[in-house]
Amino acid sequence: MRVVEKHGPVYVVDRSIEGSERLLASFIVAAPSGETAIIDPGPSKDVLKLLALMEDLGLDPRRLKAIIVTHIHLDHGGGAGLLHLNAPWSKVYVHPRGAPHLVSPARLWEASKATLGRTAELYGEPTPLPQGMVVPVEDGASLDIGGLTLRFIHTPGHASHHMSILVEQGHVIFTGDSAGMHLCGKLYPTTPFPFKLHEALASLEKMKRLNPKVIAYTHFGLRSGAPGLLDQYRELLIGLARRIHVLLKEGYRGRSLVERLRDVDPYLDSYEECLKSLRAAYMLDHADLSVEGIARYIEKFGLEMLDS
Repeated sequence: MRVVEKHGPVYVVDRSIEGSERLLASFIVAAPSGETAIIDPGPSKDVLKLLALMEDLGLDPRRLKAIIVTHIHLDHGGGAGLLHLNAPWSKVYVHPRGAPHLVSPARLWEASKATLGRTAELYGEPTPLPQGMVVPVEDGASLDIGGLTLRFIHTPGHASHHMSILVEQGHVIFTGDSAGMHLCGKLYPTTPFPFKLHEALASLEKMKRLNPKVIAYTHFGLRSGAPGLLDQYRELLIGLARRIHVLLKEGYRGRSLVERLRDVDPYLDSYEECLKSLRAAYMLDHADLSVEGIARYIEKFGLEMLDS
């Protein structure tokens, strides 16, 4: 675990899983006053190293005011409970839909194991949080961290319990999975079931109206030119959805849909080669899960909303 980038008050921490690199980030936001927040603490595995890393950076873990999760999926928020247990002076901030699952994570853990298999075990089981330490955050609410203003924006689509966080000083927006993944110099979708395309597109427009300058991607790192990147992700989602829609109408389903998509869209092969280069073999099925999420959305809702 190490800091690989810094922009103003934001430290980007590489959370290596099974030797992967520059795939999964946690963020330390440090105000000049010494107060700090951690955004997307990441999996339970090795999460306590964040506290040791703060000390190495000259930051006092006892001034950790907030642990913030963009959403409760294990790679983003699974370590929140264990981190709080070792920094009990902090509070955990989460979308209201996600709050019950941080207090009682048993169902989340079972669902994660069913969906992710071995990957869930690599991330580690989440630790329950005391209810009084979990703060459900309403859309548009803000939090002061030593003079830095963090604004919370509900951004569903990837998940119903997703929110993004804007640090107003510096116009940095932490997008979790709501703006995709920026890996190997390219954008890739993260759209597993129960992804909702119409909500995702609305969330992208909502974030763009905030006029951010820099996106902090949990997958992975800081990228300038935020409005253009949000537009690019919008076009990526629409284009991929239209191609999958055509294949569904041609009768392709499941594995045959994925294999046929490889013939008409280089994204799948490109994504898998990227993951291999990042030493993230445990993530190789993510591309298939993202295709499945879009396909299931189309089968349920159609794509008429793109033509309206």
